[in-house]
Amino acid sequence: MFYKQLIDLIDKYSFYKKEIETKKKNGINNFNPILVLRKKGEEVGLHSQFIYSLIDPNAEHYQDTLFLDLFIKDVLGLDDFGTISSVEREYIIDEQRRIDFVIQSDRYKIAIEMKIYAVDQKNQISDYLKDMQSKIETDEDNEAQVYYLTLYGKKASQNSHNNVDYKRVSFQKHILNWLNSCQNEIKNNTNLKNIYEAIEQYKIVVEKLTNQYKDKIMDFSQTLENKEDKKTLFELGQNIHKYQGEILDKFFEELKEILPFENIDNKIDKKLMVSKNRCINWFLDKDKDFATFFKINDNYLFCVFLGKSNLHFGIVKHQSFKILNIEKNEISFNGLQFRGFKIFHWYSMSYELYNNLDLIVDFNNSKIYNNEIKNLIENINLKV
Repeated sequence: MFYKQLIDLIDKYSFYKKEIETKKKNGINNFNPILVLRKKGEEVGLHSQFIYSLIDPNAEHYQDTLFLDLFIKDVLGLDDFGTISSVEREYIIDEQRRIDFVIQSDRYKIAIEMKIYAVDQKNQISDYLKDMQSKIETDEDNEAQVYYLTLYGKKASQNSHNNVDYKRVSFQKHILNWLNSCQNEIKNNTNLKNIYEAIEQYKIVVEKLTNQYKDKIMDFSQTLENKEDKKTLFELGQNIHKYQGEILDKFFEELKEILPFENIDNKIDKKLMVSKNRCINWFLDKDKDFATFFKINDNYLFCVFLGKSNLHFGIVKHQSFKILNIEKNEISFNGLQFRGFKIFHWYSMSYELYNNLDLIVDFNNSKIYNNEIKNLIENINLKV
């Protein structure tokens, strides 16, 4: 049953890869300029600045209180806010404390504390409310409130609120609703297209933070909806190193049929020898630096060597099949570089394995073999 599901999963992955390549060729992408400049969880450097850039009536969007009015309605949930007197960011209440946003009108004194990943401070909510209450004039219509803005609308800690009243709002619901309202207000104004797009990019950041965004170019795991596929993927993960190791071991075996030299692995020091177990352990980062060897002549061997991450093809010096260090500048071949490895010095061309998987899954038809390694072998036959 598992193997049938595995084959189905492989078919889905093959289809996924082709579809993704088509999308990329057509220009579909996950590029977000905000995330190039900032990490998605930055409270002050990203979220506080962006939100304030919209709710500040004096900001360079030149839309006066348009975005602020929508914020008061969608995030604060107030429709009787009155005449706005000030909007401030990083409002200082003492040497240690700064309130993320303070919005004041002739009816309300509002403090907004934003928490994404930061922890609550002692007495934070209760102190902010006390500060807002101190600004209320004798007019009984005036009201002080503290809003606690988090990703999902969680409660503040007891030592922060100390049982005072405060309101919980979230990025997941309230901020996203507000951003959508802002876009709806300006969508027909072509002069505000840049602001519309900036809000769209910020919306994506918020959706990513709250696990609501699906990338246009999705990871394979994001495309799996069938629970059996997901289970198979986990089962595959438990044994993936084994399957990968078997493919790698088969590659080394196929070299003995493809390369035009005699394989002499049975005559080489076993510490250097490739084996199925070593191939499996390579994918577990438990083994490296093993190879297969082919006799060129009594002085040199052709070697295919796997190090920590790179697959090498090159020339090793020997005497009666005992590996010797080759001297720098002893030989000269286009494409070969001197390698002063701890186990032996030699010349090779090197390829990062994961970026050149064709080498191990279809070596005989790979571009590297047909365009580079064959050429190297021809030169070896002429020069060595």
